[in-house]
Amino acid sequence: MKWPIIGLSLLAVWITGVTCNIDALFITNGTHILVGKHGSEQAKVVYGQENSRIVGLDTDVNDGYIFWSDVGFTTRGLYRATMSSEGDLSEVKLLLYEDLGQVNGLTVDYTNNVIYWTDNYKRTVEVCDYEGNNRRVLFIADLFMPRGIVADPKNKYLFLNDQGSKKIIRSNLDGEDRKVIVNLDQSSWPNQILVDEDKLFWVDG
Repeated sequence: MKWPIIGLSLLAVWITGVTCNIDALFITNGTHILVGKHGSEQAKVVYGQENSRIVGLDTDVNDGYIFWSDVGFTTRGLYRATMSSEGDLSEVKLLLYEDLGQVNGLTVDYTNNVIYWTDNYKRTVEVCDYEGNNRRVLFIADLFMPRGIVADPKNKYLFLNDQGSKKIIRSNLDGEDRKVIVNLDQSSWPNQILVDEDKLFWVDG
């Protein structure tokens, strides 16, 4: 399958859920998570804590969960919360905090209930389950500054971008069969990334 590649300058997570009955836009502005719904004039803050630096953000609408990474000095970790139909968050849980550098990218595979993330300091791509258990490194070689990452459970692919090498990489969900699919010019600064059907989008910062 060929993947049309389109540059993108917007970062947000729009979700339409069946199990949790929610149709909303979740946004992180760095310090807080906000939610906006159809017909609302202004997004409302649904989560934040002092000194937070929230970067990665993804949802599993089937199970009604939202996940995020926080790279703040005192708040660093991977988190999970439950979403209500109004977009409010509850049951916030710190899943992981040990042996984390700077987790700038995070994505979930809702078919296998696992979380993937990139660690810029450690130069790794790692994975664990929804409880923070069964953690392992998928790959580390040849990564310079891994940033955005997105799972594509439908096609069983994992995509990420590497700011250091200016490349977009694809692998299987188990980290195998890794290949470069896009070589960007040296002025590029690929950031977050997403997939929609057969199109791949990324933010160039």
